[in-house]
Amino acid sequence: MKFTQRIIEVDGHRVGVLEAGPEAAPRVILAHCSLAFAGLWRIVMTQLAERWRCVSIDMPGHGVSDRGDRALSLQLQAVAYVEGVAAATGSGSAHLVGLSLGGAVMGRVAVKRPDLTWSLTLIEPVYFHLLSAPGGEEDEENARAMAPVYRACADGRFHDGARAFMEAWGQPGQFDRMPEAARDAVARALSFLVEDFDMVSGWPEGQIDGDALSTIRAPVLLMQGERTQASAKAILDVIQTRLPEAERAEIAGAGHLSPVDDPTAVAARLSAFFERIERA
Repeated sequence: MKFTQRIIEVDGHRVGVLEAGPEAAPRVILAHCSLAFAGLWRIVMTQLAERWRCVSIDMPGHGVSDRGDRALSLQLQAVAYVEGVAAATGSGSAHLVGLSLGGAVMGRVAVKRPDLTWSLTLIEPVYFHLLSAPGGEEDEENARAMAPVYRACADGRFHDGARAFMEAWGQPGQFDRMPEAARDAVARALSFLVEDFDMVSGWPEGQIDGDALSTIRAPVLLMQGERTQASAKAILDVIQTRLPEAERAEIAGAGHLSPVDDPTAVAARLSAFFERIERA
């Protein structure tokens, strides 16, 4: 399978893109989780790219992508990157797939750009605010998991914070197995996420809510890992109350990062979903 890496400029910012598959085929646009990069989807793309043109995007401040406009939350900057990359790689709608942070981004894209959304797959999007009423307390499980991350970052120890983040979200020991350059890149990405917490946690102005999600008319697949955190499943439960027609899938044996834990199973589930939509 041939992969192509390139830089696409969006509003003056550099955006890293990884592509595979026939140029004339229907597009699948993929967004990764926090502290990752476009290559997270490589194995999934290998299995999809016989049939679809796959376009994976480095999120702002991740991989080779610029952080972009610091006045925007990372999620909102990522929405602009997805729109720009979509315009640069083809026309018409695409299958949108997002994991964790990428899921939160793709949900926003689907609300803002129904014309761009042929289908939407949300793999455990980090919409923790949906688990509390406006003005309420942060989800307890997430707050407990993130406490070591917050403490380390408050002291400027972003490498320690990145280690704690990856352990909390299903990759214990992974940080220390990475090459030094990769650890530095992950710590840098976390520094951007820390700046972003106040803009995406709780209910700041412009926060996406259930009413906005309920406007999505494209077919939706909600995917979770069997072993993921209870709060991640609870977020999908809330979304499903707003989108009762959405399909639900669970990846056996997988944690929060199911495309990493079992990319073959994830690719098979995506393929079946896309094929059914395209036959309709």
